[in-house]
Amino acid sequence: MVGSDRGAALELAVSQIRLHNSQSRFIATSATVGNIDDVSEWLFSCSSQNGYIRAPAKTLVFGEEYRPVPLSKAVLGFTCNATYYKFQRNLDFRIPEVINKHCPGKASLIFCSTRSSAQETCRFIARNISRLSNKPVPIHMTSAFTNGILNETVPLGIAYHHAGLSSSDRSRVETLFMSGSIQILCSTSTLGIGVNLPAYAVIIKGTKGYAEGDYTEYSSTEIMQFIGRAGRPQFGPHGKAVILTETSMVNHYRSIVSGHEVLESRLTKEIPRAIMSGLFTRQLEADRDVAAWLGFTFLSVRASKDPEKYALNVGCVGALSGADICAHIAAREIDRLKHAGLVDLRVVRSSNCQSTAISVTELGQCVAKYM
Repeated sequence: MVGSDRGAALELAVSQIRLHNSQSRFIATSATVGNIDDVSEWLFSCSSQNGYIRAPAKTLVFGEEYRPVPLSKAVLGFTCNATYYKFQRNLDFRIPEVINKHCPGKASLIFCSTRSSAQETCRFIARNISRLSNKPVPIHMTSAFTNGILNETVPLGIAYHHAGLSSSDRSRVETLFMSGSIQILCSTSTLGIGVNLPAYAVIIKGTKGYAEGDYTEYSSTEIMQFIGRAGRPQFGPHGKAVILTETSMVNHYRSIVSGHEVLESRLTKEIPRAIMSGLFTRQLEADRDVAAWLGFTFLSVRASKDPEKYALNVGCVGALSGADICAHIAAREIDRLKHAGLVDLRVVRSSNCQSTAISVTELGQCVAKYM
């Protein structure tokens, strides 16, 4: 749910399961979420004693004191006055001073956004090795790599790694880094998410990855996976993680690495689709059914804490209960569906209450069936 487009689908699935089976059990884990109490409130446990009572789910918090090797983190911001491609190239000039300050003479992983960036950063460090205060110990190579650049840089204790290298070159680079022969290794995300190569320090050179023709910010999960490579017992009593980013993004990444990131619901845009699906399958038949379903979503928890973020009328919502807020959201979304010609509404009155029955129009049936 953190930094992922799949968050809405996951929240919807969990909420549907909880709606139909309140005794279902879930285990949720995160390395970055700060509002863990909100998640606990969402994944509530039920008690049948003395009536139906919701209680926050059990929460276990493991702080930095549980790490076998303490890890210090730094987020450094730099001005971006050009394209992001040029910004990342300019960060190469910062790398030697970052290494000298944070991890001189230590095994260091430098994560780059693209294969070419990893390659160019490796060559830049090798060509400017005189700027390092603690130079890597030279390596005597008994055989050559198939890659020409590695033949130039590996003897200096510097290399790069990405999926474009031959399998033999990748395997050899990994072995040399694990043995301590290669001290500085520039890599793409393959070493952050896939191959497990630990290091004393991790340097994230830029916080945007290149995908589908554009640069996009790494998710908090990806950032924590990169950082997780730093700080292992074999490299000393502590580790270091350094993030190089744009000045405007410094506070964002500081909140991530400090565990203060606020998790928000991504369900808002998917509510109409979910309602139409529920109506089409007859799981939802009236406005109160929609409100009841919303009561099982993470959206209802966050909307009650921060109504402005979820486009709720603060003056209207005020100090309303969670159930009232769910009814407010349900009425708003149902009204939008009606104006779109997807549903018809009919007021149903009984001796105890009044509700609004919802029926799907012919157009709505087509939308619900093929959306």
